[in-house]
Amino acid sequence: MILGIDVGGTFTDFVLLDGTGQVSIHKLLTSARDQSIAILQGISDLEAGPETIIVHGATVATNALLERRGARTALVTTKGFADVLEIGRQARPDLYALHPTRPAPLVPAQLRFELPERVAPSRAAADSETEGPPGNRGGIVLLPLDRGATDAVVQRILDQGVEAVAVSFLFSFLNPAHERLVGDRLAELGGERTPHISLSSDVLPEYREYERTSTTVINAYVGPLTDRYLAHLEEGLEGRRLRIMQSNGGIISADSARILAARTALSGPAGGVVGAFEVARRAGFEQVITFDMGGTSTDVSLCPGQIQETMEGAVAGLVCSVAMAFGLRAIGVLPVVGPGGRAAFGIAETVAFGLLVGGTGMCGDLFESILKRSGGHKDSSRMLPGYGGVLDVVDSVIISAPPAYLFLRLVTGMTMSGVG
Repeated sequence: MILGIDVGGTFTDFVLLDGTGQVSIHKLLTSARDQSIAILQGISDLEAGPETIIVHGATVATNALLERRGARTALVTTKGFADVLEIGRQARPDLYALHPTRPAPLVPAQLRFELPERVAPSRAAADSETEGPPGNRGGIVLLPLDRGATDAVVQRILDQGVEAVAVSFLFSFLNPAHERLVGDRLAELGGERTPHISLSSDVLPEYREYERTSTTVINAYVGPLTDRYLAHLEEGLEGRRLRIMQSNGGIISADSARILAARTALSGPAGGVVGAFEVARRAGFEQVITFDMGGTSTDVSLCPGQIQETMEGAVAGLVCSVAMAFGLRAIGVLPVVGPGGRAAFGIAETVAFGLLVGGTGMCGDLFESILKRSGGHKDSSRMLPGYGGVLDVVDSVIISAPPAYLFLRLVTGMTMSGVG
């Protein structure tokens, strides 16, 4: 048995596929205080046995970044690079803004600590103050990390009572020894107070110090929340296997998600993109805009014949260099209005399998039955007032399918004909 679970801002959707191919659909209000409450209730309602595999699209990391309610985080970096989060790159999101603004760093200045150390890919690189493409995979230690200075910084961090620490040294992707030493000392001196530790050599072992540092800080910032959430959820699952959706639409184990929480920054939205594109592809449409409407936001992605991926993404204006569905954008909820002013349909109206189609020939029977139940109609120009031009660009098709469909497809290859 396989159970796909998508947690949204308003509803938690369940799709259960049993051994006979029968599909069961269930829906509950999301438990905002602890999302696992609604999940465990839904599993109980569906009577999913201990052999059930759970595939889950989570929004814990996403919400923590959007609402700035992650863990109190410190940063340890190479001397002279404490302000790398502030400096960033020269890329400006709004070129002509007279009063540009940037989101504040997740780590304030007083929680950024420097240590004298230096690793380089070669002797020639010693004169460079920024990272470049690796020339020597060995990573030459130019300045060893001082044990006394390390212990002093670790003690200052512990005295601050932080929940998480990000460690990002120059060229640590070539030689992680200095980062590992800091991590070890944090664990040894911290004891019961040991914070969640994220090393850039584990999170993103690649060159470019700003992107690597920003991603490691995000991993540390959302790590404790993700860890607690998944630990509580696994306890309630009583041995059932748990898989978590990544930001690129793939799945990883719960243990990996707890260590590399940054990979789940767009977990739920990415599932919607991949699931919707698969529905469109099977119906014969390759050029689509996916449209995933939930209670908090509407997530839109352009798929020109394929799902594009990028390693240069951002969440809430914060650079997060993990694999993501390219072009995924979250906008305010766009209501789909039917007769009498009520919602025609969307994810919230169609439980766990939703299709929003402008045009004809798209899973007709299912689509028509959804519209009839919701009191909607098939006129795309009326369903999305003022958006006809967008429809024309992609052969008059907008697809909306919840991530739960993707979870089943990833493991079983189930088609829409399996919907009962």
